[in-house]
Amino acid sequence: MQKYLKLTNQLVSNFDHVEFAQIPRDQNAEADEVARSISAGDQEKVAGWKLEEQNSPSIEEFQTFPVHTHSGWTSPILSYLKDGRLPPNLEEAKKIQKQAAWFTVLNDKLYNRGFSQPYLRCIEEEEAKYVLEVVHGGVCSDHSKPKSLVGKIMRTSYF
Repeated sequence: MQKYLKLTNQLVSNFDHVEFAQIPRDQNAEADEVARSISAGDQEKVAGWKLEEQNSPSIEEFQTFPVHTHSGWTSPILSYLKDGRLPPNLEEAKKIQKQAAWFTVLNDKLYNRGFSQPYLRCIEEEEAKYVLEVVHGGVCSDHSKPKSLVGKIMRTSYF
């Protein structure tokens, strides 16, 4: 609705004088008849009307693509598992190769894998802060023990 309000304000700025009037319900019988006829499926009445079908929104939206630009702890492991790229430092490269054995990539997301546990999704610091704020903060904030806090995080719809 904010986009429509912005568009309306832009269009209004093109005119010298604009007046908006709210039509009381008792004076809006024609619109009520249209709504009732459509919802009841009264094809005889609808057949005589001039209808226009709008197949796309009047607000043009541009598609955006998220870009992973920051370099966190998951970036070197992800680049190694996805593209086989290692840093030029030999010691650092060996370290990443050893770490990568415990991780896997599913749907372009990094997961930690263990022997007797499900895959655990790896997240960056800002995502972790957000999850903790949602689960631990707000009206229901409490000082729960670690196991119950982890349980809340696992039940959160964020993942």
